[in-house]
Amino acid sequence: MVALVVLLAGCAQEGVEEPLTRTDELRASLPLNVQRFMLQADTAWRQGNYLHALALTDSVERYVPDLADTYFLRGRIYTDLNQLDIANAAYATALVADEEYRGAHMNIGINHFRRGRLRDAVGAFRREEAIEPNTHLYLEMGRTYAKLGMADSAQWSYEQSIAIDSTNTTAYMWLGQLHEEIGDIETAVSLSRRAAEIRPESVDYRYVIGSQLLRMGEVEEAVAQLRTVVEERPWHHGAQYNLGQALMRLGEEDEAETHLALAEAAQQIQQEINEAHEAVNRDPNDVQNWLHLSEVHRKAGMYDRALDAYQRAIAIIPNDLRMHVNLASLMLESGDADGAIAQYRMIVDRDPSLTDAWLNLGVAYGNAERYDEARQAWEMTIRLDPGNRTARNNLNMLARMASEG
Repeated sequence: MVALVVLLAGCAQEGVEEPLTRTDELRASLPLNVQRFMLQADTAWRQGNYLHALALTDSVERYVPDLADTYFLRGRIYTDLNQLDIANAAYATALVADEEYRGAHMNIGINHFRRGRLRDAVGAFRREEAIEPNTHLYLEMGRTYAKLGMADSAQWSYEQSIAIDSTNTTAYMWLGQLHEEIGDIETAVSLSRRAAEIRPESVDYRYVIGSQLLRMGEVEEAVAQLRTVVEERPWHHGAQYNLGQALMRLGEEDEAETHLALAEAAQQIQQEINEAHEAVNRDPNDVQNWLHLSEVHRKAGMYDRALDAYQRAIAIIPNDLRMHVNLASLMLESGDADGAIAQYRMIVDRDPSLTDAWLNLGVAYGNAERYDEARQAWEMTIRLDPGNRTARNNLNMLARMASEG
């Protein structure tokens, strides 16, 4: 159960001997079958199998109704499903089982923040602080205070976050943005550069630095930063717009107009995404809302978010294999051939008669250069659908490749 404790509730401070909580005592005496249920529930949640994860927590509750871990995990599942009131009720139940359960008050606060209940969020964060101050907690407190317009409290919170963990790049960035808002651009850039030094691969940090440099009048360096952002994220409205403005200042009018036009197109895409998010927030139980959110992200080339939204849709109707086929196709389109193969294999194992799944499984194997397995998948496609021209063309292509060496 050691791994489960770390996964669900975080760790105690290193080197500090703490008294056992009610939850610690229960964990130490859990029957083996309950331990398995909890580990399986955690795994199912992390894989996006939300309904299965919830069913497993029901099994745990029947055996050990006072285990706070069960309700905490339920809270995380319902949070992922965007059912925030139900999630907070689950976290509250965890706190009834163990009033010092780490993370529950903080997650309640984060959900309050997402709903715009900022004062309630602060209250929850303060209750968490009394249990276990930590870098992530102070980061969330700072964000909430900043939203409330309480700049001094936000700054103090971010500084506390950094004092606990000097590698917390988000704290540097948000503290930098706070300084930017009050007009202290030089300090803002310095803090943003510190974050980028720790995580040089971050596109978001390069965008922030480029935008801040533009405000400082360091136009050429701003262009250099912003170019790297639009190369990786052509749909990024802010980067395209700021790059266009910077190039205009440098007299590069033709290129500037190109980027400003791209910014306008990106803004339209972002508007579609915002509207899709609003629909999900209004009714998170409507599978079509999640499918639409996935599609608008896919059109923008934002595959990680598209996949996440599609998995939320599948959580509502998990037994629809056609949706699993579409998820696998989305994985394949995103470049994740291995993930697509695993998904297609699961589908054909459950229903070997799905021709499209066999056909696309062959494509996934082909993309992974596993040509023998691709041929077998396409042969199975033809066995099910003798007139399938795509499968026959693909097999002919493999034959030509083999003959050409």
